[in-house]
Amino acid sequence: MSHDRSKLDRKLARWERSVAIYRGPVQLAKRWLLRRGLGAPLKGFLPPRLMFIRRQRSDLQITFDIRTLKGREDLLGWYLFNGYREMGLKAPADGPCFAATINHPMRGLRHLDFLPVTWLMWAMRLRQELPIKPRRTAEGQRQLLAWYFTVGLTDYQLESFLTEEQASALLASDGESNGIPRLLKLIWESMPDAKSRFTSPFDPAFRSWCHTEGARHFPILAHPLINLARQYSLPAVALSQPHGVNLIGHALGRSGLGEDLRMAARSLASAGIAFSIFNLHPGDGMPEEDEALRNSISDDLPFGINLFCTTGMSTIYAALRDRRLITDGRRNIGIWPWELPEWPEFWSHAYNFVDEIWATSHFTYAAYCRSSPVPVRHMPMAVTADESDGMGRDDFDLPAAPFLFLHAFDGLSSYARKNPMACISAFQRAFRHDNDSVGLVLKGLRAESDPRWAAIEAAAAIDHRIYLRTNSYSRGSLLDLYRCTDAFLSLHRSEGFGRNIAEMMLLGKPAIVSAHSGNLDFTSHDNAALVPVALRRVKDGDYPFGAGQRWAEPNVDAAARIMQRVAGDADWRSLIAGRGQETIAHRYSPELVGKFWRAAIEASHVTRAPSYSI
Repeated sequence: MSHDRSKLDRKLARWERSVAIYRGPVQLAKRWLLRRGLGAPLKGFLPPRLMFIRRQRSDLQITFDIRTLKGREDLLGWYLFNGYREMGLKAPADGPCFAATINHPMRGLRHLDFLPVTWLMWAMRLRQELPIKPRRTAEGQRQLLAWYFTVGLTDYQLESFLTEEQASALLASDGESNGIPRLLKLIWESMPDAKSRFTSPFDPAFRSWCHTEGARHFPILAHPLINLARQYSLPAVALSQPHGVNLIGHALGRSGLGEDLRMAARSLASAGIAFSIFNLHPGDGMPEEDEALRNSISDDLPFGINLFCTTGMSTIYAALRDRRLITDGRRNIGIWPWELPEWPEFWSHAYNFVDEIWATSHFTYAAYCRSSPVPVRHMPMAVTADESDGMGRDDFDLPAAPFLFLHAFDGLSSYARKNPMACISAFQRAFRHDNDSVGLVLKGLRAESDPRWAAIEAAAAIDHRIYLRTNSYSRGSLLDLYRCTDAFLSLHRSEGFGRNIAEMMLLGKPAIVSAHSGNLDFTSHDNAALVPVALRRVKDGDYPFGAGQRWAEPNVDAAARIMQRVAGDADWRSLIAGRGQETIAHRYSPELVGKFWRAAIEASHVTRAPSYSI
């Protein structure tokens, strides 16, 4: 780009000398040429991931002619300002060079404020058509910087492009702010009603607002490099019980919660940490059928740390039934599943029952950081898939020949969130009714009691290629069913983590999944088939206490095209399946997770009663 820019400068200089008498028109033309010359970084460079996405998207191939510079620039603009948001992309996959390039200061623009205006800021300003003029005045640059950091980055879901240098500048004081971070001052100045609600950015009420509600309006406060939504100091207090962990949860239930507890036990065992299991009866709707940990269950709580592997709501109910769970000088940690961007205010009192939250994905980490008054850690959960009962397709009454897609869900996990009807729609759009070379297996657990199951049965009744299975299988049999199929399909609207996606990937199966929420910790365009999404409001009845929040609406037509490719392109299918298997095996083994847990538990064992300050 420097070569192109210097060449452009030389041409402009010669032009100016030759037509000096037309100084005014020349300056206008120069500004136009500079804007064209800086239309895209690296003069039309397109990242490999973007090219990969384009090959899968006929609409992009038709809309953007990459044989021309303009077509390449426009495609890059779509990628940054639509693709990242639509497909849930993150910056690291495009590599540090690309991030450094679009974060490079604009050449020819004087640095007049606390940070230089970058190419990405400038391009975002043009995209948004902001009435801000940052070229000549410090005030104009400050307005652009304030909008970019408080609104633009997170609105376009490009927060992963925030650099450490930028974060440091935002956390620093500007010398006139009495030590408060510059970002808080920018937020206060950006809030239309700030002056009616708070006396100044130094107002303690404003700073308290930034701790909690403010992070919902300005998500950058919870960015890992910023982390102003909560800052904690943990005074050292020795625990009175022996070193080890009491695992509390549904140890015998066949459910995601039960598997979370069983994986917690494997991780602790691999790390050499003593543990005991305190079983919570899950209720009549979830029979206790898994026997793997029955011999490890005890009514005692012998260790100094309680780890609640259940929901926040169940933690409250358990503590109210047995006061020992929250007394006697133990440290209480909640490893609570959650699938929406915010923890509901209605359940905010659940935080009073724990000293710390462990979030199993960055998605849930951000959700808890927006409201939690206790420390939040991102702590991965182990994934395994080694059990087997030796079952094959015949045992599940499935045909031998077709390429089988699988969608699996628990009826207790919200039909609206799991979105099984979208899987049927995508399958039927992808493959004509007379195409018997493919099939779709829907594995539902506790699904038949919901009225929405009738619609699934009706769809299966008129399409002989759809196979419904509702048995409660043992762990080994369930994984055998997974092994019997050829690809996993999840058009979810939101996932806290996405355990069954990870399990199928670990088994070497290609995963076709929504590009949204917790599964983006381990699914990418390199190792899975991501389905683009739009965001919509959660409706009443979609999810408990979730109305008004936002989740994904996967693009069913795009999912259908991807299903066609997965079924028909064996080389690509094998490539992403192999990469996916490697990702899960390397990141989520009990041995690796156990090391992370051991470090956190050893730190927790000498601290209790957290407090926080800003």
